[in-house]
Amino acid sequence: MTKAEKRAFKIYATRNSSPDAKFIKLFDAMDKASDYDEEQIINSIKGVKKRQFSNLKAHLYKQVLTSLRLTNINHNVDIYLREQIDHARILYNKGLYKQSLRLLDKAKSLAHQN
Repeated sequence: MTKAEKRAFKIYATRNSSPDAKFIKLFDAMDKASDYDEEQIINSIKGVKKRQFSNLKAHLYKQVLTSLRLTNINHNVDIYLREQIDHARILYNKGLYKQSLRLLDKAKSLAHQN
């Protein structure tokens, strides 16, 4: 990850949870480590047991991907269009057909422009 992406992740992660969250501590520990050594990383984070580590890594992975998606949404039309289609589907499933159709029309015109 670039320095800007790491910064954006930290802002995203602390906005949605406590700065002391275990997955943020894991991110910091992995960022500081020169080599990936699971034992060393586990030992550097207080309150994390080896049994939790796999789930913690999976959670961190999802959070990083979400952060990267949000960071790049304005630079990548495909990501933006996919999100608009997802929003339209949610609106449709809620019975908001006109709003869903309006959103799809906007997405369609943007897709034609690009």
